[in-house]
Amino acid sequence: MSRRRGARLPALPHARTFLRVLSGSSRINTTVAQRIPGLNWEPKNRLTSLKQVEEALDRLISSHGEYCPLPLSVD
Repeated sequence: MSRRRGARLPALPHARTFLRVLSGSSRINTTVAQRIPGLNWEPKNRLTSLKQVEEALDRLISSHGEYCPLPLSVD
C-alpha cells in the first residue's frame, strides 16, 4: 500500500533486517561483524569499511546467494 503512494524502502533493507535479527540493532559494528560466519573482515585491516560490509550483505541477501561480493567469503 505505501509503495503505491510513492514511499521508498530504507537503504539496505535486507542487511538492516538481518542485522536487527542477529544483534538487535539494524547497524553493523565491530562486535557484530565478528559474529557473522564467513565474513572476511578484520578490524585492524582498514581496506574495507563496515559500510561496505553492509552493502555486500544486502547484495548477497537480495540476490538469494547468487552474488557474494567482497568482503564476504565464497566458502
